[in-house]
Amino acid sequence: MREELTAGIGREHRCSKSLPSKKLGPSKKIDFGGEKHDISAKDASIKISECSQLVKKEHERTEQKLKQAETLAAEKLRLLNESRKEFEEKTEHLKKLHEEKLATILRESTSEISCRDEKISKLKQQIAEILQGKSWERQQQLHELKKEITQLSEKANRLQTELTLQKSLKQECKSCKSVTLKRRSYK
Repeated sequence: MREELTAGIGREHRCSKSLPSKKLGPSKKIDFGGEKHDISAKDASIKISECSQLVKKEHERTEQKLKQAETLAAEKLRLLNESRKEFEEKTEHLKKLHEEKLATILRESTSEISCRDEKISKLKQQIAEILQGKSWERQQQLHELKKEITQLSEKANRLQTELTLQKSLKQECKSCKSVTLKRRSYK
């Protein structure tokens, strides 16, 4: 915009130089940026009015461009706000989806954990029942073995007493020995 304004100023200046100079009245020398020109009062007023019209046109053009720029900026701001709002809505939607998925995963994992805990407790109970059953069976087996041991030890004691008795009888009676031998030979 600044370039356009400076370009407009240059045109205004050129405009004043390019006008034909008609001497209608006394001429005065006017200094235009270091250059001196002979211009009459009427020519000067015409040039001034032309320059003011050019300045007005440039001002109107500049105002129009400024309005266009403001309109464009407002439109871009509106689009930016719409995009921001849309982004915020999408972000909120994605957050909700994420929270829902997280809650679902949490429920599923909690359910799986409780299911596994139930299975583990059932297995523990079954193992305890099996061990208790085996323990009872072992107790029964031990009881049976104790009975057998008691019976065998009683039998062994009886046999030992008979053996000691027989030994004592053999020693007491050697004559019995000959009698028993005779008996065997007769049979």
